[in-house]
Amino acid sequence: MALKDIELRILGSLIEKEKTTPESYPLTDNSLRLACNQKSSRDPVTAYSHPDISTALQNLRDKGLVSSKRSANERSVKHMHKFNNHYNLNNKELAIMAVLMLRGKQTPGELRTRSERYNCLQGLDDVEDTLNKLASRAKPLVKNLGRSPGQSQDRWQHTLGLNEEDLKPRIRQGPKVNIPSAKDELKAEINDLKRKLRYLYKHLGLEFDE
Repeated sequence: MALKDIELRILGSLIEKEKTTPESYPLTDNSLRLACNQKSSRDPVTAYSHPDISTALQNLRDKGLVSSKRSANERSVKHMHKFNNHYNLNNKELAIMAVLMLRGKQTPGELRTRSERYNCLQGLDDVEDTLNKLASRAKPLVKNLGRSPGQSQDRWQHTLGLNEEDLKPRIRQGPKVNIPSAKDELKAEINDLKRKLRYLYKHLGLEFDE
């Protein structure tokens, strides 16, 4: 289920707020927009508008990843994620996925630091073990990208985004056409002249010396 950047930001924000500020979850339209565009714990920092968020929310509802409802005693529609309905993750796995969705490619050390607010991961070994479990699923949710220059740890990335290669237009290859070179054309002309001379010499009773 490939997701656009704004859809990933919404899901990551909903998961984060559910786990770190449960008193304000589910989120209203405005609180969700602020969560997506906040200037801390986000990379890149964005400026999504209400229409941007509304369109992406509808796409996520269509995919069964978000639920939106308004209670009888409330004025605002509120939104909650249904991420776990599809992926069945424990709290540690959910924390790692949320941080990756909100901050992009990261090392286990960075993930350990940035997931402290979730209060579920116990040190670097726990983060690495969780990453390996997510990577070893039948359909891996994360992948190891190796080390960047100057880094001592591998970087990890979630696998939920759109593959840019898949979005590029495909150019159909037509049948291969052999275009003669100037050398080939000259050779053909010489062979044609030889053929004509051979014919002429034969009719004159002369011997043609090639």
